[in-house]
Amino acid sequence: MDDPSCFSVHALHPGTRRPVIVVTGEIDVATAPEFAAEVAVAVATDPLDLVIDLTDASLLDAAGVRVIIWARMHLTAEARIIIRHPQPIVRKVLRITGVDLGCVIEEARWRPPREPARRRALRVSRYAVG
Repeated sequence: MDDPSCFSVHALHPGTRRPVIVVTGEIDVATAPEFAAEVAVAVATDPLDLVIDLTDASLLDAAGVRVIIWARMHLTAEARIIIRHPQPIVRKVLRITGVDLGCVIEEARWRPPREPARRRALRVSRYAVG
């Protein structure tokens, strides 16, 4: 990774039955230890689901894959790993390595941007009969 400051990982809802680990940037050999530390803390809480949000992760290499496999091995059989919104290149790595078979993949859903409320109101009032 060229700029390590671009990588970040943090947990949302730590200590709950459904922690969320949010990753930004590249998960590679340089950043995997930090990712692994957050995952290990979450796994130690014996969660029902472990959510790994990869919406803003731009790369997942073998070191990152190993962390996800480690988590799967240390969670109960009933617990799920949910990979949230992986980018196409990350999704491809998950598929090629077979990691996607042991996880639930939440694909991103595209939604058109909402029109500002004021503009909607003006457009509706223009066509109002009165």
